[in-house]
Amino acid sequence: MIDNNRIAAQFVSEWDGGFQLATFCTVDLATGRVAPESASEEESAQVDCLDREFVGFNGQAFAVRCDDDSTEYFLADLDQFNAHVNGLEQSAHPRFKLVSSEMDQEFHIVDAAGLFVAIAVTHAPHSKAKWANKKLSVKELWESVATVEERERYAAILATPGFSANDIRTLLTHSSN
Repeated sequence: MIDNNRIAAQFVSEWDGGFQLATFCTVDLATGRVAPESASEEESAQVDCLDREFVGFNGQAFAVRCDDDSTEYFLADLDQFNAHVNGLEQSAHPRFKLVSSEMDQEFHIVDAAGLFVAIAVTHAPHSKAKWANKKLSVKELWESVATVEERERYAAILATPGFSANDIRTLLTHSSN
C-alpha cells in the first residue's frame, strides 16, 4: 500500500490481438481512480490497435473505464477490487524487501526466504553509493542513489499485498526501459 487509500498495481494495455504493455499504477481505493505511468515511446511505437485495458493485481484482471471526454481511468467495479484487496490483507502473502549486496555493489529485491527477485533499478548507478563507509545503513546507502520518487515507488511496490515475484519483475522491467 502507498497509503491508507492508494495501492500499487499494474496497468495493462493489450494491443493487436494480445501484445501487452504493463506499467506501474496506483489505484485509489475510495474513488477507483487509476493513475498509470506512461509506457516508453519505444514500446508505444510498436503497437497499433488497442484491444482492452485493465488493472492487473495478484494474477487477476480488473476492467477499467475511461470516459470519452476524459483521460482519467477508473475501475469498472471498485467493490470487486476492494473485496479482493481486503481478502489478501487478511491472508498470508509473500513479503519482499530491499537489501544491499556489498560484493556486487547493487541493491536487490528479495522475497521472505531471501531469494533474489530483481535488481532495484535507479537512475543513478549503484556504484555511486558509499559502499566503503561501513557505518552507513542499507537505508542510507539506498537514499544516496535513489531519488525520492524511486524510493516512494519501491516502497509502494514492496508494501502491496498480493504481488508475486513475477509481478515485481514485470513492473521493474517495463519501468526501466
